[in-house]
This record gives sequence, structure tokens and C-alpha cells, in this order.
Amino acid sequence: MSGQPNFMNRVFKPLIVMIGTVLIMGTVGYGLFSLKPSDSASQKPQVSQSTDGKVTIPEVIVLNASSTPGLARKRAEELKLQNWTISTIGNWTGAPLDKTTVYFPSGTEESAAKLAKVFSADVAPADSSMSDRSLTLVITK
Repeated sequence: MSGQPNFMNRVFKPLIVMIGTVLIMGTVGYGLFSLKPSDSASQKPQVSQSTDGKVTIPEVIVLNASSTPGLARKRAEELKLQNWTISTIGNWTGAPLDKTTVYFPSGTEESAAKLAKVFSADVAPADSSMSDRSLTLVITK
């Protein structure tokens, strides 16, 4: 009988932990691989032609207006996966916003609307202090 506690502690308990870990990892992995892309994930950037005939997609400036550190970087990574080009990631220094907003320069309204749909954001024309070439995404949550 004195050998049973030793066997339990050295073999049986670790075996149970390993089996449980494999089951949990398998369940999580299956859940991740069975996810379907959402409608917002299918929003591709607007492609336009410049005056020299080259195809251009507006770059996106992603700014964090929330109190959550790293949120702009996280959202920028999500956008990169959807083929958006990120030019800058930083913090919003303007007036506080109630809702995530996409600011667009003239001629990029369609791209701004597609980007806004990804984050259920408002859309507004860029002011003179903003980029005249890139969309500016200001994240509030």
C-alpha cells in the first residue's frame, strides 16, 4: 500500500493534467478554426487610380482616443489583415470623441465609408490639421 500514493503523485495526477490540457487546447483550437469571417471583415479598401494610371489605396492613420493602452496598434493589426495599409499608429490629441470616427480627405469618401463599416464608426471630412492623403481612424473603444 505504501507504493500507491507514490504512483498517484508521480504518474496518475500528471497524466490527468496532461489529458485535461490536451482536451482544452483541442476545444479552443477547434473553436478558432471553425470561426467564420464576419461581414465587417470582408470590407476591402477602395482602390482608385491616380493621375499617372497607378492603382492606389488610401493609407490609414490609426489613433487611440481611448484610455486603453495599445488599442490603436491592435486595431491597426486587424486592418492589415484586411489589406489596409497603415501609415501611422499613435494617440489622438484632439477633442474627446463619443464614437470611433473615420476622417477622410477629399476624394476618399468611398474608402472612408468602407473603413467606417468595419468599426461601426462615424465618417467626417478631415480638417486642415489632418492628412490630405490618408484616412484618419480615431478609435474610442
